[in-house]
Amino acid sequence: MAVTWKVVNLDYTKSLSGKTNVVTNVHWKAEDVKTSGGKSYPAMEKGSVSLDTSDLSSYTAYDDVTEENAVGWAKDALGSDEVTAVEERIAASIDAQENTTTGKGKPWY
Repeated sequence: MAVTWKVVNLDYTKSLSGKTNVVTNVHWKAEDVKTSGGKSYPAMEKGSVSLDTSDLSSYTAYDDVTEENAVGWAKDALGSDEVTAVEERIAASIDAQENTTTGKGKPWY
C-alpha cells in the first residue's frame, strides 16, 4: 500500500511583493486503496494548508507550477509529523475495513 497525494485546487494571490499569481494555499487529498480477496478497501483524507509567502526568493511562476511542486509545498507546510499521521490514519481506516468485526445482511438469502 502506498498513499497517493493529489492536489484538488490551489488558491493564489494575483499580486504579492512584485510577483503575480503567488500560490498561497494548497487543497489536497491523500488516498489509498487495498485490494484483497476480490474486495477493495479505499480510504481518503482531504485538507488544505496555507503556504508561507513571507519569502518569495524561491517563487515559481504560476504557469510553471506542477502537481509535484504543490504536493511538496503542502507536505512541507504540514510537516513530517502530520504527513505521517495522515498516512497512518488512512492505513488504519483500510485495516478497519478489511478486518471488520461487524456485518450486515439477511440470513434468508
